[in-house]
Amino acid sequence: MGETVGIRELRQNASEIINAAEGGQAFHVTVRGKDTGVVIAKQPSTPPVQRRHGVTLSHIEEADTYAQPTPAGYEEAMLEIVQRGRDESGRVGNRDR
Repeated sequence: MGETVGIRELRQNASEIINAAEGGQAFHVTVRGKDTGVVIAKQPSTPPVQRRHGVTLSHIEEADTYAQPTPAGYEEAMLEIVQRGRDESGRVGNRDR
């Protein structure tokens, strides 16, 4: 299973716990004695991912992804949703977050 470590101890001794995890030891993080489901352990290394080639516009056009018909009134409904989300200055969304 591995050793349990409380969140406070993890904050205070993070570098020691990380070093121990790099050495093969696993830690289960708890908050007030309850298991959080978070495990700190060294993961096996994975081989480098092969370089992916980007998708071109011609690939998208060939796939007809954007050629799907939309229901009647779809664009108007989307514009109405956006308009309802605007604040007094005309911005969309909550920018305070």
